[in-house]
Amino acid sequence: MKGNIIKKISITRIIRTMLVLSILTSTNSFYSFSQIPLIGKGINLDFGITQVNKVGYDPGFYEVFKHAGFTSVRFFVKLGQDPVYYKEAIDDALNLGLTVVISGWAGEVSGKKALVDFWREYAWYYRMYPEELVFELLNEPQLVGHKRGEEARVMSWLGACIVAIRETNPSRLILVGGPSFNQVEFLTGYVTPEYLDYRLPDGTGFLEDQYLAGKFHTYDPMQWTHIRDDGTSLNEISPDWKKLITNTLDEAQQWSKKYNKPVILTEWGTRLTNRLEDIEEYVQFIVDESAKRNIEWIYYCGVFSNAWAFALYNSEWGWKDTESIVRILTEVKPTLIVPTNQIVNPDFTLDVADWMSTESVVIGTADHEGVNGSRAIRCHVRYPRPVASLYQQLDDEWRFPNRGYLIQLREGNTYTISFYAKIDFNTTTLRVQLGHAPENDPVVWTSEPVQISENLKKYELTYVHNSQSIKNVRFSILFDDFDYQVILDRIKMRSRRD
Repeated sequence: MKGNIIKKISITRIIRTMLVLSILTSTNSFYSFSQIPLIGKGINLDFGITQVNKVGYDPGFYEVFKHAGFTSVRFFVKLGQDPVYYKEAIDDALNLGLTVVISGWAGEVSGKKALVDFWREYAWYYRMYPEELVFELLNEPQLVGHKRGEEARVMSWLGACIVAIRETNPSRLILVGGPSFNQVEFLTGYVTPEYLDYRLPDGTGFLEDQYLAGKFHTYDPMQWTHIRDDGTSLNEISPDWKKLITNTLDEAQQWSKKYNKPVILTEWGTRLTNRLEDIEEYVQFIVDESAKRNIEWIYYCGVFSNAWAFALYNSEWGWKDTESIVRILTEVKPTLIVPTNQIVNPDFTLDVADWMSTESVVIGTADHEGVNGSRAIRCHVRYPRPVASLYQQLDDEWRFPNRGYLIQLREGNTYTISFYAKIDFNTTTLRVQLGHAPENDPVVWTSEPVQISENLKKYELTYVHNSQSIKNVRFSILFDDFDYQVILDRIKMRSRRD
Protein backbone atom coordinates (compact mmCIF):
# COMPACT_ATOMS: atom_id res chain seq x y z
CA MET A 1 0.00 0.00 0.00
CA LYS A 2 1.28 3.41 -0.90
CA GLY A 3 1.79 5.68 2.09
CA ASN A 4 0.19 8.64 0.38
CA ILE A 5 -3.03 6.68 -0.13
CA ILE A 6 -3.39 6.02 3.58
CA LYS A 7 -2.46 9.58 4.54
CA LYS A 8 -4.88 11.22 2.11
CA ILE A 9 -7.67 8.79 2.93
CA SER A 10 -7.35 9.39 6.69
CA ILE A 11 -7.69 13.15 6.26
CA THR A 12 -10.56 12.73 3.84
CA ARG A 13 -12.27 10.30 6.20
CA ILE A 14 -12.24 12.79 9.07
CA ILE A 15 -13.73 15.56 6.91
CA ARG A 16 -16.35 13.28 5.44
CA THR A 17 -17.33 11.86 8.79
CA MET A 18 -17.87 15.32 10.29
CA LEU A 19 -19.96 16.48 7.33
CA VAL A 20 -22.06 13.39 6.90
CA LEU A 21 -22.64 12.77 10.61
CA SER A 22 -24.26 16.18 10.82
CA ILE A 23 -26.44 15.38 7.82
CA LEU A 24 -27.44 11.96 9.11
CA THR A 25 -28.23 13.33 12.54
CA SER A 26 -30.49 15.97 11.06
CA THR A 27 -32.36 13.40 8.93
CA ASN A 28 -32.78 10.85 11.74
CA SER A 29 -30.85 8.19 9.86
CA PHE A 30 -31.04 4.76 11.47
CA TYR A 31 -27.65 3.35 10.52
CA SER A 32 -24.16 4.40 11.56
CA PHE A 33 -22.05 6.32 9.06
CA SER A 34 -18.91 5.10 10.83
CA GLN A 35 -19.49 1.75 9.12
CA ILE A 36 -20.20 3.19 5.66
CA PRO A 37 -17.78 4.91 3.25
CA LEU A 38 -19.24 8.00 1.63
CA ILE A 39 -20.67 7.33 -1.83
CA GLY A 40 -22.26 10.77 -2.03
CA LYS A 41 -22.45 11.99 -5.61
CA GLY A 42 -21.04 9.07 -7.54
CA ILE A 43 -20.25 8.52 -11.21
CA ASN A 44 -19.94 5.29 -13.18
CA LEU A 45 -16.78 5.25 -15.30
CA ASP A 46 -17.48 2.45 -17.73
CA PHE A 47 -13.98 1.87 -19.03
CA GLY A 48 -12.27 -1.46 -19.47
CA ILE A 49 -13.01 -4.96 -20.52
CA THR A 50 -16.66 -5.99 -20.24
CA GLN A 51 -18.06 -4.96 -23.62
CA VAL A 52 -17.01 -3.55 -26.97
CA ASN A 53 -16.50 0.13 -27.84
CA LYS A 54 -14.93 0.98 -24.47
CA VAL A 55 -11.82 3.02 -23.83
CA GLY A 56 -9.25 1.71 -21.38
CA TYR A 57 -8.53 3.26 -18.01
CA ASP A 58 -7.11 6.77 -18.14
CA PRO A 59 -6.14 8.72 -14.99
CA GLY A 60 -7.54 11.86 -16.62
CA PHE A 61 -11.05 10.52 -15.96
CA TYR A 62 -10.61 10.92 -12.22
CA GLU A 63 -9.22 14.42 -12.53
CA VAL A 64 -12.13 15.78 -14.54
CA PHE A 65 -14.86 14.12 -12.49
CA LYS A 66 -13.29 15.00 -9.15
CA HIS A 67 -13.05 18.61 -10.34
CA ALA A 68 -16.68 18.42 -11.45
CA GLY A 69 -17.78 17.65 -7.89
CA PHE A 70 -18.19 13.86 -7.85
CA THR A 71 -17.11 12.08 -4.66
CA SER A 72 -17.02 8.43 -5.74
CA VAL A 73 -16.43 6.31 -8.81
CA ARG A 74 -17.68 2.87 -9.84
CA PHE A 75 -16.26 0.57 -12.49
CA PHE A 76 -16.47 -3.08 -13.44
CA VAL A 77 -13.96 -5.83 -12.68
CA LYS A 78 -14.11 -8.95 -14.81
CA LEU A 79 -14.13 -12.56 -13.67
CA GLY A 80 -10.76 -14.15 -14.42
CA GLN A 81 -8.85 -10.87 -14.55
CA ASP A 82 -5.89 -10.68 -12.17
CA PRO A 83 -6.60 -8.16 -9.37
CA VAL A 84 -3.29 -6.41 -10.05
CA TYR A 85 -4.76 -5.29 -13.39
CA TYR A 86 -7.01 -2.82 -11.56
CA LYS A 87 -4.52 -1.69 -8.93
CA GLU A 88 -3.49 1.50 -10.76
CA ALA A 89 -7.12 2.53 -11.31
CA ILE A 90 -7.98 1.89 -7.66
CA ASP A 91 -4.87 3.58 -6.27
CA ASP A 92 -5.29 6.69 -8.41
CA ALA A 93 -8.88 7.18 -7.28
CA LEU A 94 -8.04 6.71 -3.60
CA ASN A 95 -5.14 9.13 -3.88
CA LEU A 96 -7.59 11.79 -5.06
CA GLY A 97 -9.86 11.13 -2.08
CA LEU A 98 -12.51 9.33 -4.12
CA THR A 99 -14.41 6.32 -2.83
CA VAL A 100 -14.05 3.39 -5.26
CA VAL A 101 -16.75 0.81 -5.93
CA ILE A 102 -15.57 -2.19 -7.95
CA SER A 103 -18.48 -4.16 -9.40
CA GLY A 104 -18.17 -7.81 -10.39
CA TRP A 105 -18.86 -8.78 -13.98
CA ALA A 106 -19.22 -12.55 -14.19
CA GLY A 107 -21.17 -14.93 -16.40
CA GLU A 108 -23.30 -17.84 -15.22
CA VAL A 109 -21.35 -20.21 -17.42
CA SER A 110 -18.25 -19.75 -15.28
CA GLY A 111 -19.88 -21.46 -12.32
CA LYS A 112 -20.20 -20.78 -8.61
CA LYS A 113 -16.67 -21.83 -7.67
CA ALA A 114 -15.11 -19.44 -10.19
CA LEU A 115 -17.12 -16.50 -8.83
CA VAL A 116 -16.35 -17.32 -5.19
CA ASP A 117 -12.65 -17.85 -5.92
CA PHE A 118 -12.59 -14.57 -7.83
CA TRP A 119 -13.86 -12.58 -4.84
CA ARG A 120 -11.66 -14.53 -2.40
CA GLU A 121 -8.61 -13.57 -4.49
CA TYR A 122 -9.63 -9.91 -4.76
CA ALA A 123 -10.44 -9.73 -1.06
CA TRP A 124 -7.02 -11.10 -0.13
CA TYR A 125 -5.16 -8.86 -2.58
CA TYR A 126 -6.87 -5.67 -1.37
CA ARG A 127 -7.27 -6.72 2.28
CA MET A 128 -5.07 -3.87 3.59
CA TYR A 129 -6.79 -1.16 1.55
CA PRO A 130 -8.81 1.51 3.32
CA GLU A 131 -12.56 1.30 3.78
CA GLU A 132 -13.10 3.66 0.83
CA LEU A 133 -12.63 0.63 -1.43
CA VAL A 134 -16.06 -1.01 -1.71
CA PHE A 135 -16.90 -4.42 -3.18
CA GLU A 136 -20.10 -4.82 -5.22
CA LEU A 137 -20.56 -8.53 -5.81
CA LEU A 138 -22.35 -8.75 -9.14
CA ASN A 139 -23.64 -6.29 -11.68
CA GLU A 140 -27.04 -7.10 -13.24
CA PRO A 141 -26.88 -10.92 -13.12
CA GLN A 142 -29.21 -11.45 -16.07
CA LEU A 143 -27.01 -9.25 -18.29
CA VAL A 144 -24.10 -11.67 -17.83
CA GLY A 145 -25.98 -14.93 -18.28
CA HIS A 146 -27.80 -15.67 -15.02
CA LYS A 147 -31.24 -16.53 -16.39
CA ARG A 148 -34.64 -15.75 -14.94
CA GLY A 149 -36.02 -18.56 -12.83
CA GLU A 150 -32.65 -19.13 -11.16
CA GLU A 151 -32.92 -16.33 -8.60
CA ALA A 152 -32.36 -18.55 -5.57
CA ARG A 153 -29.19 -19.96 -7.09
CA VAL A 154 -27.82 -16.47 -7.80
CA MET A 155 -28.37 -15.47 -4.17
CA SER A 156 -26.71 -18.67 -2.96
CA TRP A 157 -23.66 -17.76 -5.02
CA LEU A 158 -23.60 -14.25 -3.60
CA GLY A 159 -23.86 -15.56 -0.05
CA ALA A 160 -20.85 -17.80 -0.64
CA CYS A 161 -18.94 -14.78 -1.99
CA ILE A 162 -19.67 -12.84 1.21
CA VAL A 163 -18.29 -15.71 3.31
CA ALA A 164 -15.12 -15.78 1.16
CA ILE A 165 -14.60 -12.00 1.44
CA ARG A 166 -15.15 -11.99 5.20
CA GLU A 167 -12.22 -14.40 5.63
CA THR A 168 -9.83 -11.49 5.08
CA ASN A 169 -12.06 -8.38 5.08
CA PRO A 170 -14.33 -8.52 8.14
CA SER A 171 -15.24 -4.83 7.88
CA ARG A 172 -15.14 -4.20 4.12
CA LEU A 173 -18.39 -2.68 2.84
CA ILE A 174 -20.09 -5.10 0.45
CA LEU A 175 -22.95 -4.06 -1.84
CA VAL A 176 -25.49 -6.77 -2.66
CA GLY A 177 -28.30 -6.49 -5.18
CA GLY A 178 -30.93 -8.92 -6.35
CA PRO A 179 -31.05 -11.03 -9.52
CA SER A 180 -32.23 -9.97 -12.98
CA PHE A 181 -31.14 -6.38 -13.77
CA ASN A 182 -30.95 -5.22 -10.14
CA GLN A 183 -34.45 -3.71 -10.22
CA VAL A 184 -35.71 -2.70 -6.79
CA GLU A 185 -38.27 -5.52 -6.60
CA PHE A 186 -35.43 -8.03 -6.81
CA LEU A 187 -33.66 -6.23 -3.97
CA THR A 188 -36.69 -6.40 -1.69
CA GLY A 189 -37.63 -9.90 -2.82
CA TYR A 190 -34.26 -11.63 -2.66
CA VAL A 191 -31.75 -9.64 -0.59
CA THR A 192 -33.29 -11.14 2.52
CA PRO A 193 -32.38 -13.60 5.29
CA GLU A 194 -34.36 -16.29 3.45
CA TYR A 195 -32.21 -16.12 0.30
CA LEU A 196 -28.96 -14.84 1.83
CA ASP A 197 -28.87 -17.59 4.46
CA TYR A 198 -25.08 -17.85 4.71
CA ARG A 199 -23.36 -18.20 8.06
CA LEU A 200 -19.91 -16.97 9.02
CA PRO A 201 -17.71 -19.04 11.35
CA ASP A 202 -18.94 -17.03 14.35
CA GLY A 203 -22.53 -17.94 13.52
CA THR A 204 -23.57 -14.50 12.27
CA GLY A 205 -25.17 -13.84 8.90
CA PHE A 206 -27.10 -11.33 6.85
CA LEU A 207 -29.02 -9.69 9.68
CA GLU A 208 -25.98 -9.15 11.89
CA ASP A 209 -23.56 -7.94 9.19
CA GLN A 210 -23.09 -4.21 9.80
CA TYR A 211 -20.90 -3.84 6.70
CA LEU A 212 -23.49 -4.98 4.19
CA ALA A 213 -25.57 -2.60 2.04
CA GLY A 214 -28.27 -3.11 -0.55
CA LYS A 215 -28.01 -1.78 -4.06
CA PHE A 216 -30.43 -1.33 -6.93
CA HIS A 217 -30.73 0.19 -10.41
CA THR A 218 -33.47 2.14 -12.11
CA TYR A 219 -33.79 3.31 -15.69
CA ASP A 220 -37.52 4.01 -15.61
CA PRO A 221 -39.13 4.86 -17.93
CA MET A 222 -37.10 2.52 -20.16
CA GLN A 223 -38.96 3.53 -23.29
CA TRP A 224 -37.43 6.98 -22.84
CA THR A 225 -34.03 6.32 -21.19
CA HIS A 226 -33.03 3.52 -23.57
CA ILE A 227 -35.26 3.17 -26.61
CA ARG A 228 -37.04 6.20 -28.05
CA ASP A 229 -34.94 8.55 -30.14
CA ASP A 230 -37.45 10.59 -32.13
CA GLY A 231 -37.59 13.78 -30.07
CA THR A 232 -40.82 12.87 -28.29
CA SER A 233 -40.97 14.50 -24.86
CA LEU A 234 -40.57 12.54 -21.65
CA ASN A 235 -44.04 13.48 -20.42
CA GLU A 236 -45.62 12.32 -23.68
CA ILE A 237 -43.82 8.98 -23.59
CA SER A 238 -44.50 8.34 -19.90
CA PRO A 239 -46.94 10.72 -18.20
CA ASP A 240 -46.53 8.92 -14.85
CA TRP A 241 -42.72 8.74 -14.86
CA LYS A 242 -42.38 10.61 -11.58
CA LYS A 243 -44.66 8.15 -9.84
CA LEU A 244 -42.61 5.24 -11.20
CA ILE A 245 -39.47 6.72 -9.72
CA THR A 246 -40.92 7.64 -6.31
CA ASN A 247 -42.41 4.14 -6.00
CA THR A 248 -38.98 2.66 -6.69
CA LEU A 249 -37.23 4.92 -4.20
CA ASP A 250 -39.91 4.30 -1.55
CA GLU A 251 -39.53 0.54 -1.92
CA ALA A 252 -35.74 0.80 -1.56
CA GLN A 253 -36.10 2.98 1.51
CA GLN A 254 -38.53 0.51 3.09
CA TRP A 255 -36.00 -2.32 2.57
CA SER A 256 -33.35 -0.15 4.20
CA LYS A 257 -35.52 0.53 7.24
CA LYS A 258 -36.61 -3.09 7.56
CA TYR A 259 -33.08 -4.48 7.72
CA ASN A 260 -31.34 -1.44 9.21
CA LYS A 261 -28.89 -1.28 6.31
CA PRO A 262 -28.10 1.51 3.84
CA VAL A 263 -29.19 1.20 0.24
CA ILE A 264 -27.33 2.65 -2.75
CA LEU A 265 -28.66 3.46 -6.22
CA THR A 266 -25.60 2.31 -8.17
CA GLU A 267 -26.96 2.97 -11.67
CA TRP A 268 -29.44 5.43 -13.14
CA GLY A 269 -29.40 7.79 -16.10
CA THR A 270 -30.51 8.27 -19.68
CA ARG A 271 -29.30 8.60 -23.24
CA LEU A 272 -28.12 12.11 -23.97
CA THR A 273 -29.81 12.02 -27.36
CA ASN A 274 -33.05 12.90 -25.55
CA ARG A 275 -34.22 16.52 -25.32
CA LEU A 276 -31.99 18.47 -22.93
CA GLU A 277 -34.88 20.07 -21.02
CA ASP A 278 -36.33 16.62 -20.33
CA ILE A 279 -32.96 15.27 -19.19
CA GLU A 280 -32.51 18.19 -16.82
CA GLU A 281 -35.98 17.70 -15.31
CA TYR A 282 -35.42 13.95 -14.99
CA VAL A 283 -32.02 14.29 -13.33
CA GLN A 284 -33.17 17.03 -10.96
CA PHE A 285 -36.17 14.96 -9.86
CA ILE A 286 -34.12 11.86 -9.01
CA VAL A 287 -31.46 13.91 -7.22
CA ASP A 288 -34.09 15.65 -5.10
CA GLU A 289 -36.17 12.56 -4.34
CA SER A 290 -33.12 10.46 -3.44
CA ALA A 291 -31.95 13.16 -1.03
CA LYS A 292 -35.34 13.15 0.71
CA ARG A 293 -34.89 9.43 1.40
CA ASN A 294 -31.19 9.59 2.25
CA ILE A 295 -30.34 7.34 -0.72
CA GLU A 296 -26.88 7.88 -2.16
CA TRP A 297 -26.41 7.32 -5.89
CA ILE A 298 -23.91 6.68 -8.70
CA TYR A 299 -24.93 8.18 -12.04
CA TYR A 300 -24.52 6.26 -15.32
CA CYS A 301 -22.26 7.29 -16.87
CA GLY A 302 -19.24 9.57 -17.10
CA VAL A 303 -17.20 7.87 -19.81
CA PHE A 304 -17.45 4.81 -22.03
CA SER A 305 -16.25 6.11 -25.41
CA ASN A 306 -16.90 9.26 -27.40
CA ALA A 307 -19.68 7.44 -29.25
CA TRP A 308 -21.62 6.23 -26.22
CA ALA A 309 -25.02 7.88 -25.89
CA PHE A 310 -24.92 7.94 -22.07
CA ALA A 311 -21.44 9.45 -21.53
CA LEU A 312 -21.19 12.94 -20.01
CA TYR A 313 -17.56 13.56 -21.00
CA ASN A 314 -16.03 13.69 -24.47
CA SER A 315 -12.26 13.55 -24.94
CA GLU A 316 -12.31 16.33 -27.57
CA TRP A 317 -15.27 18.49 -26.53
CA GLY A 318 -15.19 18.03 -22.77
CA TRP A 319 -18.53 19.03 -21.20
CA LYS A 320 -20.11 20.49 -24.33
CA ASP A 321 -23.89 19.91 -24.17
CA THR A 322 -23.68 18.24 -20.73
CA GLU A 323 -22.54 21.08 -18.45
CA SER A 324 -26.08 21.79 -17.21
CA ILE A 325 -26.62 18.11 -16.36
CA VAL A 326 -23.44 17.96 -14.29
CA ARG A 327 -24.40 21.14 -12.45
CA ILE A 328 -27.65 19.49 -11.39
CA LEU A 329 -25.83 16.36 -10.25
CA THR A 330 -23.06 18.02 -8.23
CA GLU A 331 -23.90 21.74 -8.02
CA VAL A 332 -20.51 22.37 -9.65
CA LYS A 333 -19.89 23.94 -13.04
CA PRO A 334 -17.50 21.57 -14.85
CA THR A 335 -14.65 23.35 -16.62
CA LEU A 336 -11.62 21.07 -16.51
CA ILE A 337 -10.78 19.20 -19.73
CA VAL A 338 -7.90 16.72 -19.45
CA PRO A 339 -6.42 14.86 -22.43
CA THR A 340 -7.73 11.28 -22.46
CA ASN A 341 -7.26 8.43 -24.89
CA GLN A 342 -9.76 8.12 -27.76
CA ILE A 343 -8.75 4.60 -28.76
CA VAL A 344 -10.98 1.76 -27.51
CA ASN A 345 -9.54 -1.58 -26.38
CA PRO A 346 -6.08 0.05 -26.50
CA ASP A 347 -4.27 -2.71 -24.59
CA PHE A 348 -6.06 -5.67 -26.23
CA THR A 349 -7.43 -7.07 -23.01
CA LEU A 350 -10.60 -7.66 -25.05
CA ASP A 351 -8.54 -9.62 -27.57
CA VAL A 352 -8.92 -7.94 -30.98
CA ALA A 353 -12.42 -6.49 -30.43
CA ASP A 354 -12.96 -3.18 -32.23
CA TRP A 355 -9.80 -3.63 -34.31
CA MET A 356 -9.98 -4.37 -38.04
CA SER A 357 -7.41 -4.99 -40.75
CA THR A 358 -7.20 -5.00 -44.50
CA GLU A 359 -7.20 -8.43 -46.16
CA SER A 360 -3.42 -8.44 -46.44
CA VAL A 361 -3.03 -8.49 -42.62
CA VAL A 362 -4.08 -11.33 -40.31
CA ILE A 363 -4.57 -10.24 -36.68
CA GLY A 364 -4.67 -12.21 -33.44
CA THR A 365 -3.69 -11.94 -29.81
CA ALA A 366 -0.17 -12.33 -28.46
CA ASP A 367 -0.28 -13.32 -24.80
CA HIS A 368 2.59 -12.17 -22.56
CA GLU A 369 4.27 -10.21 -25.37
CA GLY A 370 2.93 -6.75 -24.49
CA VAL A 371 4.06 -4.23 -21.90
CA ASN A 372 5.07 -5.96 -18.65
CA GLY A 373 4.07 -9.31 -20.10
CA SER A 374 0.51 -8.26 -20.91
CA ARG A 375 -1.57 -9.31 -23.89
CA ALA A 376 -0.85 -7.50 -27.17
CA ILE A 377 -1.98 -7.81 -30.78
CA ARG A 378 -0.01 -9.76 -33.39
CA CYS A 379 -0.23 -8.54 -36.98
CA HIS A 380 0.94 -10.97 -39.64
CA VAL A 381 1.59 -8.86 -42.72
CA ARG A 382 1.32 -11.26 -45.63
CA TYR A 383 1.70 -8.94 -48.64
CA PRO A 384 1.82 -5.20 -49.31
CA ARG A 385 -1.22 -4.83 -51.60
CA PRO A 386 -3.83 -3.63 -51.05
CA VAL A 387 -2.44 -1.23 -48.45
CA ALA A 388 -1.58 -3.36 -45.42
CA SER A 389 -3.06 -1.74 -42.31
CA LEU A 390 -4.57 -2.21 -38.87
CA TYR A 391 -7.34 0.29 -38.17
CA GLN A 392 -10.11 1.39 -35.83
CA GLN A 393 -13.32 3.32 -36.42
CA LEU A 394 -16.90 3.08 -35.20
CA ASP A 395 -18.87 0.00 -36.12
CA ASP A 396 -22.25 1.66 -35.81
CA GLU A 397 -24.30 -1.46 -35.12
CA TRP A 398 -24.33 -0.86 -31.39
CA ARG A 399 -27.42 -1.62 -29.32
CA PHE A 400 -28.35 1.92 -28.31
CA PRO A 401 -28.52 5.05 -30.51
CA ASN A 402 -25.18 6.80 -30.40
CA ARG A 403 -24.63 10.46 -29.54
CA GLY A 404 -21.51 10.96 -31.64
CA TYR A 405 -18.63 9.12 -33.25
CA LEU A 406 -15.77 7.08 -31.89
CA ILE A 407 -12.70 9.05 -33.02
CA GLN A 408 -12.82 12.79 -33.66
CA LEU A 409 -10.45 15.57 -34.67
CA ARG A 410 -11.09 19.05 -33.30
CA GLU A 411 -9.79 22.11 -35.08
CA GLY A 412 -6.84 23.58 -33.20
CA ASN A 413 -6.06 20.46 -31.17
CA THR A 414 -2.60 18.93 -31.02
CA TYR A 415 -2.61 15.12 -30.90
CA THR A 416 -0.02 12.91 -29.28
CA ILE A 417 -0.11 9.38 -30.71
CA SER A 418 1.87 6.68 -28.92
CA PHE A 419 2.20 2.90 -29.11
CA TYR A 420 4.54 0.06 -28.20
CA ALA A 421 5.85 -2.11 -31.03
CA LYS A 422 8.36 -4.77 -32.04
CA ILE A 423 9.02 -6.98 -35.09
CA ASP A 424 9.73 -10.72 -34.99
CA PHE A 425 13.12 -10.25 -36.66
CA ASN A 426 15.24 -7.58 -38.33
CA THR A 427 13.63 -4.13 -38.68
CA THR A 428 10.71 -2.53 -40.49
CA THR A 429 8.89 0.79 -40.72
CA LEU A 430 5.34 1.77 -39.80
CA ARG A 431 3.28 4.88 -40.40
CA VAL A 432 0.20 6.25 -38.64
CA GLN A 433 -2.63 7.62 -40.72
CA LEU A 434 -5.84 9.58 -40.00
CA GLY A 435 -8.63 9.76 -42.53
CA HIS A 436 -12.37 10.27 -42.90
CA ALA A 437 -14.41 7.21 -41.89
CA PRO A 438 -15.79 4.92 -43.09
CA GLU A 439 -13.75 4.61 -46.29
CA ASN A 440 -10.64 6.51 -45.15
CA ASP A 441 -11.27 9.04 -47.92
CA PRO A 442 -9.94 11.64 -47.97
CA VAL A 443 -6.83 10.98 -45.91
CA VAL A 444 -6.11 13.80 -43.45
CA TRP A 445 -2.57 13.00 -42.32
CA THR A 446 0.09 10.33 -42.69
CA SER A 447 3.14 10.31 -40.45
CA GLU A 448 6.73 9.89 -41.48
CA PRO A 449 7.97 6.28 -41.28
CA VAL A 450 8.82 5.01 -37.80
CA GLN A 451 11.54 2.36 -37.62
CA ILE A 452 10.63 -0.69 -35.52
CA SER A 453 13.16 -3.17 -34.12
CA GLU A 454 13.04 -6.56 -32.37
CA ASN A 455 12.86 -4.93 -28.91
CA LEU A 456 9.49 -3.79 -27.59
CA LYS A 457 9.66 -0.03 -27.05
CA LYS A 458 7.42 3.02 -26.99
CA TYR A 459 7.07 5.31 -29.99
CA GLU A 460 5.45 8.74 -29.98
CA LEU A 461 4.25 11.05 -32.75
CA THR A 462 2.61 14.48 -32.85
CA TYR A 463 -0.06 15.80 -35.20
CA VAL A 464 -1.56 19.31 -35.23
CA HIS A 465 -5.07 19.47 -36.70
CA ASN A 466 -5.31 22.97 -38.16
CA SER A 467 -8.19 22.27 -40.54
CA GLN A 468 -11.94 22.01 -39.88
CA SER A 469 -13.10 19.61 -37.16
CA ILE A 470 -13.93 16.08 -38.30
CA LYS A 471 -16.56 14.09 -36.43
CA ASN A 472 -15.82 10.56 -37.68
CA VAL A 473 -12.22 9.46 -38.20
CA ARG A 474 -10.44 6.24 -39.08
CA PHE A 475 -7.21 5.64 -37.15
CA SER A 476 -4.79 3.40 -39.05
CA ILE A 477 -1.33 1.92 -38.68
CA LEU A 478 0.20 1.23 -42.08
CA PHE A 479 2.77 -1.54 -42.63
CA ASP A 480 5.46 -0.72 -45.16
CA ASP A 481 6.97 -4.21 -45.64
CA PHE A 482 5.47 -7.70 -45.95
CA ASP A 483 5.96 -11.33 -44.89
CA TYR A 484 6.67 -10.60 -41.22
CA GLN A 485 4.91 -10.23 -37.85
CA VAL A 486 4.56 -7.11 -35.70
CA ILE A 487 3.51 -6.90 -32.05
CA LEU A 488 1.58 -3.75 -30.98
CA ASP A 489 0.35 -2.68 -27.55
CA ARG A 490 -1.06 0.32 -25.64
CA ILE A 491 -2.10 2.38 -28.63
CA LYS A 492 -3.12 5.86 -27.52
CA MET A 493 -4.27 9.08 -29.12
CA ARG A 494 -4.62 12.07 -26.80
CA SER A 495 -5.25 15.71 -27.58
CA ARG A 496 -4.53 19.00 -25.93
CA ARG A 497 -6.18 22.33 -26.62
CA ASP A 498 -3.55 24.91 -27.62
